Amino acid sequence: MSASYKGQGRECYDWYHYLWHLIAIRAVKAAAPAPADGKYAIEPDAWSKLNLEVGVLPGEGEVIALIDTGVNDKHPNLAGRILPAVDFASHPYGMVFADRAAPGPLTVPAAPPPPPDSPAVTPDPLSKIDKTMTRGLEAVLADSLIDDARWNAAQVLAADPLQSDVVERLRAGRGVKRSLTSASRRRYGAHGTACAGLLVGAPPAAPAPSGPQNLAGGVDPVEGVAPALCVDDPDPDTGPIPYWGVAPGAKVLPIVVSAEPTAEQLILAFLYAWDQGVSVIHFPREAPDPSRAPHYKPGYGGTRYEDGAAEQAAWTFFQRLLKVVSDHIPVVCAAGNDGVNHLIYPASEADSSNGIIAVGSVTYRGRRASYSNYDGSSGTLRVTIAAPSDDAEVYTRHQMRLDRESPGWREHDHFVHADKNGVDWVEYAPQALLTTDVPGPSGYAGGNFGALDPDVQPANDRPALYALFGGTSGASAIVAGAVALRQSQALKTAGARRTGVQIKADLVNSGALAVNWPWLAPNAALDPDAPNGEMAISQAAQFGAGVLDLDKLL
Repeated sequence: MSASYKGQGRECYDWYHYLWHLIAIRAVKAAAPAPADGKYAIEPDAWSKLNLEVGVLPGEGEVIALIDTGVNDKHPNLAGRILPAVDFASHPYGMVFADRAAPGPLTVPAAPPPPPDSPAVTPDPLSKIDKTMTRGLEAVLADSLIDDARWNAAQVLAADPLQSDVVERLRAGRGVKRSLTSASRRRYGAHGTACAGLLVGAPPAAPAPSGPQNLAGGVDPVEGVAPALCVDDPDPDTGPIPYWGVAPGAKVLPIVVSAEPTAEQLILAFLYAWDQGVSVIHFPREAPDPSRAPHYKPGYGGTRYEDGAAEQAAWTFFQRLLKVVSDHIPVVCAAGNDGVNHLIYPASEADSSNGIIAVGSVTYRGRRASYSNYDGSSGTLRVTIAAPSDDAEVYTRHQMRLDRESPGWREHDHFVHADKNGVDWVEYAPQALLTTDVPGPSGYAGGNFGALDPDVQPANDRPALYALFGGTSGASAIVAGAVALRQSQALKTAGARRTGVQIKADLVNSGALAVNWPWLAPNAALDPDAPNGEMAISQAAQFGAGVLDLDKLL
């Protein structure tokens, strides 16, 4: 279509690389010279600084704890990269999942044979159940999922009797082991699956192709990438694609909590991550603390079923625990998607004294994503760093940021108000983050039947392997993957991983306030905007130290 139609609502969108976010942080770069059909071909950029042996992928040996709503571990780009999950949403003290074929306490033993002279009795049907028929059965674990050493540390951390009671109650609880792996997270864990793809996605293992492969499944050799881990798909329009996360050699430990987790869930989740000795914790959600989270009404109003004082003690203890854990393990949090001048909790706890890392979003055009929360209301700078993500349209008395390629653009003269009132115009970026998805209507890509009523959607809807994703969740996943790479490098060169505060300092030093992305003008500065009518706002308030530059980080 003629270029003269650009900006006229005719959907004349520019082509962009599906791994543009990796190019933006300088993990990889476009291969040059590219073959005629190789516009997607890429090669390592900052990844090469890890000096990996052939066949070793970036981040190998590192574990990223993802505290979210679950991950589809059967996705072809995630298979083998997702560790067994623990679920604190399905059970108050944690649920783990056993292999159905493995022997264990879930097997119901057969009853001993009756004596020869005993009267005939009706056989107990449960006595016939063996390890292959224990669907849905649960066994109570003998011990807590968290080691005593961590519980002792938690008890020392408790500041008053109410907090001690919270710790003792959780410590005394026992989780369960189910005989069947939870299928719900494979169908409903879209958010966690999308984050996991950005963290550790990699092409599915396949038989070694006939020739050396590059990172995009092309024909150029790439040092340090095993051919067996690349894709040789004769039909590139079907099946999995050669997709890469920031740290494809790392593994994700899914720690499942509710979409609006309780303080107890988060206490257990962070204690478990600490106990497992993970390299980095990624928490891309808001903790609904009634006192500290901006979205929730202040106060701990007790009810006939809940004790307000006990709830307050649990949330206060979580705040203390979070900061202590972040001293040992970096905790990467999303800044929030409200477009306001304060961060969601617990990203709002980030400061120079702890290892909590608050991540904002930057668009393909190098502007603050319209939804990305920023600093301003408290006067304290909390945003640590920014990373690539998508954008959202805005049409307010302060700002216009609209998709001029959308057909809806032609239906209204949007500038009629801007011309009169001097509304700030910011270029909208339609590019988003491509990542992994769950199948069916509950994914971000809704499947063939996504528009139907849920009651009539078939359970076997066509899998949607990929979706467009974004938000500060996506940006924070990119940063968490970069942290895993830094930890891998530190372990190799210094013999030990870095603390949360050390990693945070590394990230601050890696930020770039001007970018050299191939699709932008050279040395393009990050320009702050005034989404809520501010008279002046700094780069640091919206971008922290700037956009993540993996080359500088490594």
